[in-house]
Amino acid sequence: MSKSTERLPLSIRELGEVLGVYGALGLISQLPTVEKRDHRYPGRVRRVPILYVPKSIRPGCKLVAILGQEHAGRLIEKFGGEMLFPASCIGLYKAARKKAVRYVVHDEGAAITEAAALFCMSPSQIKNILEYPPGPWDAWVPDPVAGTTRQG
Repeated sequence: MSKSTERLPLSIRELGEVLGVYGALGLISQLPTVEKRDHRYPGRVRRVPILYVPKSIRPGCKLVAILGQEHAGRLIEKFGGEMLFPASCIGLYKAARKKAVRYVVHDEGAAITEAAALFCMSPSQIKNILEYPPGPWDAWVPDPVAGTTRQG
């Protein structure tokens, strides 16, 4: 287990090992969801991501479009033929996005309106992110400059 994936939820730790933290977050953010009964609260349902990993890469494979050929191949090699229900990691996703917003505005010098367009957010959302100090997740979210896993 690498240091960057040790705090990931168990259900996506293996995805993080194969794809890296940003690759796993990118994949999870684009997955369809299904409704499941929430056993903690009778009568309530929650939406959870669902992922079927095919046994081989075929033309038009959505995994290749999302991850790129190399990472899709690694995922198929490890999980081919399996149905996965990874955690949504919304807290981690938001922390990574906030860190990237801070980097783009503070380190790259982008204007707030440019950052808003880049992250598909409103300028007031960008201002709110910049106004508040980093949260507890930010301490271990990898640096956005370290690269991405998207190859396509």
